[in-house]
Amino acid sequence: MIKSLVKKILPNSVISRYHYFLAFAGALFYGFPSKKIKVIGVTGTNGKSTVVYLLAQMLKNAGYKVALSSSIEFWMGDKIWPNTFKMTMPGKAFLQKFLKQALISGCDYVIVEVTSEGILQNRHAFIDFDSVVLTNISPEHIERHGGYENYKRTKGKLFEALGSSTKNNKNIIINIADKEANYFLSLVGDDPTKRPSGVVFRRSDQVATTGIFSGIQEVVSANERVNKEGYAIGRYEQIFERVRSCSGKA
Repeated sequence: MIKSLVKKILPNSVISRYHYFLAFAGALFYGFPSKKIKVIGVTGTNGKSTVVYLLAQMLKNAGYKVALSSSIEFWMGDKIWPNTFKMTMPGKAFLQKFLKQALISGCDYVIVEVTSEGILQNRHAFIDFDSVVLTNISPEHIERHGGYENYKRTKGKLFEALGSSTKNNKNIIINIADKEANYFLSLVGDDPTKRPSGVVFRRSDQVATTGIFSGIQEVVSANERVNKEGYAIGRYEQIFERVRSCSGKA
């Protein structure tokens, strides 16, 4: 009740700065762990959890040790426990602590499900991403943002974070058939020496947008196959191959 009252009294700019400070304090306290481990952020309106789990399982099957943070549960190698926070991206430096634990546990990759609400509260701040995946974007969950354009701009902050990440061999993976694809591609910076490479993907029956910058590979796949569990796996194999191809220092 008090928390809700504070949110109503304080302007959003003050609340945003508060969360930004918490993110910085957490990163500082835990020694900026994301600089020392590969981090993949997955965002979008729909399909985030599916892509997070598919990527995690593919990496695990390939012999990598994986940590995962999602709306449903957390992984730390073979240890799995439910997300009881009632939020996809828990606050109060939880993600920085989680990244530190993944580093100590010897994980090769951390996959983070990233929501617009989490971005709005700067919970992605001070995380150095290696790769960012956008599944799609549509005018859902926009009430909190006051409209679709604000929602889109909030999602875009994750791509700005990728552009400013200090990592080498950064990757961006986007559904190029999405009408907003070029907007998100434009946010990762103009300097070609610092801009991430990556993949834009679409099905053969989808029309691509234009203006893909150099260093981005377009993948046109056949209509998605469905495996025995019912997952559409065609395009996710391309995402996995690009993410796995990240090399060099984390």
